[in-house]
Amino acid sequence: MKIYALLVSVSGMVLLAGCGGDDGSSRPPTGGSTPNLNVTLSQTSANVSVEEGASAKFGFTANYSGSTSSPIVADVAIGGRRYVLDGAPVQSGSSYTVNLSTVPLAAGGATTSEVQFRLCTTAACSTVYPGSTKTFTVNLDVKLGDWGMFQRNAAHTGYVAARYEPADFEDSWSWAPADGNTLEMSATRGSVFVTERQYFGTSVVHALRASDGSIRWTRSLGEQAYVSGPSFSDNRVFITSMQNSSDNNPQWVLDASSGTLLQQMQFGSQWHDFAQPTVFDGSVYVAAGYYGNEVYNFDYVAGTLLWQASGTGGNIWDGQSVAADQDYVYYYSGAFMDVFDRSTGGKITSMADPNFEWRGYGWDGAPIIGTDGLVFGFSSPRMYNSETKLAGYSLPQRRQIWISENSYTTAPAFANGRLFAARHGLQLIDAINQATGSVAFSVAFPDSETANSNIVIASNLLFVSSASKTYAFDLSQTNYPIVWQRDGGARWLAISPDNQLLIGDDKHIAAVSLYK
Repeated sequence: MKIYALLVSVSGMVLLAGCGGDDGSSRPPTGGSTPNLNVTLSQTSANVSVEEGASAKFGFTANYSGSTSSPIVADVAIGGRRYVLDGAPVQSGSSYTVNLSTVPLAAGGATTSEVQFRLCTTAACSTVYPGSTKTFTVNLDVKLGDWGMFQRNAAHTGYVAARYEPADFEDSWSWAPADGNTLEMSATRGSVFVTERQYFGTSVVHALRASDGSIRWTRSLGEQAYVSGPSFSDNRVFITSMQNSSDNNPQWVLDASSGTLLQQMQFGSQWHDFAQPTVFDGSVYVAAGYYGNEVYNFDYVAGTLLWQASGTGGNIWDGQSVAADQDYVYYYSGAFMDVFDRSTGGKITSMADPNFEWRGYGWDGAPIIGTDGLVFGFSSPRMYNSETKLAGYSLPQRRQIWISENSYTTAPAFANGRLFAARHGLQLIDAINQATGSVAFSVAFPDSETANSNIVIASNLLFVSSASKTYAFDLSQTNYPIVWQRDGGARWLAISPDNQLLIGDDKHIAAVSLYK
């Protein structure tokens, strides 16, 4: 990774007792050599590990020996972009304490950089005291979470707590399958996983190297009528597929390092356009059933069925990823948002959707878990690019609390108390208040473009693709301008732990590096 030095100088002039003129000032020497001020550091390096969205403080103390009648100015140069000086160096006698902290919402990855400390005679550092220049090494690892499943996680938020600057963006690599079509991606540090599907033909799963898009391993799934995109968690890859209408269809669990089969559980399905399975805390959840309307909870380590539960509505057969949190599993059964106890599968509540209209058996999407006990989802059956209204449900109130005025399409994201959803028929992404369903503001596409992909949110940016281009909108600026665009549309977007925007359709994947 390239590192561009950000030089920060902080001056702290020390006036030595007994030196200077009658006015109490300290003046530089009028002649002679600059004396040695030998500096030692309390430590020469720091290993700093930070989880996504968190911060860390670290630093060192510089002590000097020697004396001078001239001013002493501490100069600190920072060699990395993801940490800064946390205030000016604190001077006490012949020592300086240098405090450093990571920047808010730092981009991910592991890097090594250096902090230079030195003592000078002036703030401009035109003269450096011999023996005072020392280097402090920072090994910083910011651990972004995996893009593990549909809209990233079991809550399906599509949100990454990292800040990116469009000036850093550059194309990294692209990959295309030899045959067949690709589906949604998942990613962990160092690897991208993708399914290559042939309808009623041989399907395979590929692990691609995040560095260059080359194939790390390939695993054949044999002949499958339907197959999902891969999910990732716990160094495992999960794929749901169907060979024929039966109660013996395979839920695959593969070793993410090699593609080796670890477990294969069974479930019922008559036909099914599978969404990515949801993985959470030792379980993999599959929405299926011979007549739909079933949620399966498998222990993916033991390869056993923990529980199977039926929905209330009975109207949804395929296309759905369930949502999960520490306590509950959420499933839209058509006309109801069902909530199951995650441990037992017992039904906690079924919140009615009074606006339900039967339009078919598919529901391409997932419940989205917000905050304050709220969960959201599309009302009524839908295909991925077809439109319907969004609804909000309150688990504390055990009811639907709002239905949107507008219809929406593709897959929304959730961040900072708002749903970001693509309005059907208009060139708009609406930011919807999670508590009321009202539109707080809208982000406008250029010309006649409309959303074709899921929506992905970073701290400051909204990513979305039309049929022909991929865009980044700056949510931190007034009017939310387009600050980056790239030729080539997509159906699926993801941000990997390697700071890559993954752009996928059914024939290729492109990776754009978001951080230098």
